[in-house]
Amino acid sequence: MARQKNKILMFLFSLIPGAGQMYMGFMKQGLSLMTIFATLCAVGIWLDIKPLLFFAPIILLYSFFDATNKNSMDAEAFKKLEDHYLWGDDWMDWSEGLKDSISRRDGKKAMGTVLYIVAACMIWSVVKYFADIIYGPTSLPGAVIAKIPVAVVAVFVLWAGRKLMKSASDEEKRLLYVAMTRAKQNLYIHSNWSYWNHVNMEIAEKIVNSNDYGEPDELCLHLGHTDVWLGYFIYKQQYIDGLTSGDELVFEGDTCFTRQKQPVLKFSKDFWKKLKILQQKGYMFKTIKVNFIVYWRCDENKEIKIILPELILRKLSK
Repeated sequence: MARQKNKILMFLFSLIPGAGQMYMGFMKQGLSLMTIFATLCAVGIWLDIKPLLFFAPIILLYSFFDATNKNSMDAEAFKKLEDHYLWGDDWMDWSEGLKDSISRRDGKKAMGTVLYIVAACMIWSVVKYFADIIYGPTSLPGAVIAKIPVAVVAVFVLWAGRKLMKSASDEEKRLLYVAMTRAKQNLYIHSNWSYWNHVNMEIAEKIVNSNDYGEPDELCLHLGHTDVWLGYFIYKQQYIDGLTSGDELVFEGDTCFTRQKQPVLKFSKDFWKKLKILQQKGYMFKTIKVNFIVYWRCDENKEIKIILPELILRKLSK
């Protein structure tokens, strides 16, 4: 059970990332910080990626001040603290959210950029090491053997980053291709992007709409694959089999139920962020119903049914 501790021992344990939290009883938080710190240091030293080590003191300082601040709280506020892993207690929810983020075009670009940077750091360390060998006393064979693992990992990371970046680029081209080839006679492009100000518009008509449109009283949202927690459907197939398009659902807490109180759907973390922004603007749930039931391939040999719902949000009058 978490409780406040002796200040001197607390100070000493706080010098080790995660140890101060574990000393007070916050085992999940402490284990999270210790794991992240140890992983960063191990990868940074083993693969000679020095930029990773830049984050080590940041984690150390965060852990130190977090532990000391918790220990200095008054007893009533301290009792209200909860112990959670930094990445969330629900592993499936966290992994599914990560998978959804990476599968998006922007996520692929970001991950590809990170992998490019990591690969560049590793390749630079290899090149620098061999340069030191050429002009230094260390033997060349030993240097080659020592740097083979780093070089192999660098090539793999570079390949993975290139593949992610190419995939994101292909998605953008495919989206543009589909939009243009479906236009039979005229192609209408609606955009608030300044890019079109620099495009030759001789073969096109440019119309600027400067009207100020107020927020609608109701919003109709058609949710897609990235808006729902896909992994959640794996264990709800028996309930989804009894649903058809148009069936109304009941929303309670963070879950959507059938009329028979059977849980069938949860939103993704990314959609919750969008929903909270709309709620801050005054929009609240009115109705939610099944829009589509489609098959989703969760692995190479298995397809499951998932629900893509339709949400109606109504704006509360002030």
